[in-house]
Amino acid sequence: MNRKQKYVIAVSIFFIIFNFITINTCFSANYLQPKSVIFKSVDEKLQMARIAKADILVPETFEDGMKYYREAEILFSNKEDLDEITKLITKSRERFEKAIKDSQLSGLLFTETMVAREDALKVNGHLLDLENWNNAETAFRDAAEQLEGGDSDDAKSIGKEAEILFREAELKAIQSKYLKEVWSLLNKTENMDINKYAPITLKKAINHAKKAESMLHLHRYDQTDAEQLAIQAEYEIKHAIYIASIIKPLEDNDQTFESIFLNSEIPLQKIASSLSMSVTFDDGFDKPTQNIINSIQSLQKENFDLTKILQNDKSEIS
Repeated sequence: MNRKQKYVIAVSIFFIIFNFITINTCFSANYLQPKSVIFKSVDEKLQMARIAKADILVPETFEDGMKYYREAEILFSNKEDLDEITKLITKSRERFEKAIKDSQLSGLLFTETMVAREDALKVNGHLLDLENWNNAETAFRDAAEQLEGGDSDDAKSIGKEAEILFREAELKAIQSKYLKEVWSLLNKTENMDINKYAPITLKKAINHAKKAESMLHLHRYDQTDAEQLAIQAEYEIKHAIYIASIIKPLEDNDQTFESIFLNSEIPLQKIASSLSMSVTFDDGFDKPTQNIINSIQSLQKENFDLTKILQNDKSEIS
């Protein structure tokens, strides 16, 4: 091999090494940019798609975009070819752009369904009525996919079914808010013989609860009266439980109902004693009760008169 040939070979090797180093240097330089820079354009579209509720309104298109996005993330994590990553980012961005555009039409068709869904979410329908919520979500997804496939008639029909289910979840959540404790207490009474020992009070509680439930069904957003009924129902259940707790031991221990009457006199006797009064029960409870009321009213009048005198004295002094 002559000197010229050796020179040519040496120069060729030099340029091969130089090009290899240059390519790798450029490739590494690209990875000096953080993910937020490389993915910036697609991240912006992804955020816009989520704001447009594209994941709900056009789920298949949105998920296609997410598929390409995740593939790009994997390649980036493994420091793969940047051109391939860019291609995936472009595909992902295009799918998100389409999802944003299609969400406008889908949103118009499913306006009432979306409103029902948001209303159910506000009252935690997705937590308090999981069955109706999941069925509604499944139906809504089906409706959205039908629309993506071009079948607007089926989409509209199924979307209406989803709306009804979302409204059911909303109603159950509202009823649960006011009646959950009532229902829990009623279940508790089933194993306590409450209906045996305090049937009248328990029935009153059940009637209050049913009326509250019915009122919420008819006027779910006018909750004031239903709330008061629910409070009264809860009180009556606890009242029934207390009555049963008094009567049952008497029966179990073969005691007479005379004991109940005698025990019921004790609170009135204590109140009368605090008012420096003596009460008798030979004519029942009405007379001692009225005497106590009269005494309290008399004290209230004395207090009012004294307060008025003090106010007049202060006015004269000033």
